[in-house]
Amino acid sequence: MVAVLAALSSISAFAEENINTTSASQTEELPEVNVQAEVPNEIRYQPKRATTATKTEADIMDIPQVVNVVPQQVLVDQQARSLDDAIKNVSGITMGNNFGHTADSLFIRGFGGGFFGASSGILRDGLRSQTSRNFSITTERVEVLKGPSSLLYGIQEPGGVVNVVSKKPLPEQRTEINLLANSFGGGSGWVDFSTPLNDEAGFRILAEHEGSDYWRNF
Repeated sequence: MVAVLAALSSISAFAEENINTTSASQTEELPEVNVQAEVPNEIRYQPKRATTATKTEADIMDIPQVVNVVPQQVLVDQQARSLDDAIKNVSGITMGNNFGHTADSLFIRGFGGGFFGASSGILRDGLRSQTSRNFSITTERVEVLKGPSSLLYGIQEPGGVVNVVSKKPLPEQRTEINLLANSFGGGSGWVDFSTPLNDEAGFRILAEHEGSDYWRNF
């Protein structure tokens, strides 16, 4: 009986040693895999860069002035249809008398309220806006520079400026078609087509039509 137990013990030890040896020989150590990627600025809810404060693209964390950015993804998700809709995301800005949503009028930190030029505090791609309405399908994002740094753009209100940044060609081909109807007897439709020509150039075509009944009959 003792001899049988001793034989079984030796067989068990030998089998275990074999298993460990086989397992160790089949194990292969894989090299480390490091995946890095950056989210494009246009699809961020908190974009990292802005152009209004320095007139060049800079990291927001490196800009000493107060800059707020309402990116494209927020405008799309909120279905913003006007500059009034966009600025609801920024503190310190209130809507002025817009004559029934026919003109952009903003107060930035209590200053502004005009419709054209310096009194409006509205820029289009860094240039003083001379139009009554500045938000459309061509708008990529809205940047707000607060405080007297607005003097970077000449004679402006000390409360700040709002810069409406236009869309630019994309590095890949993309086509979007959108139709929208509302409960006020109106609707809109737009087409956005962008394609690259080469590694450094491209073009983008945007078209929009909007119609709606007015709350006042003439």
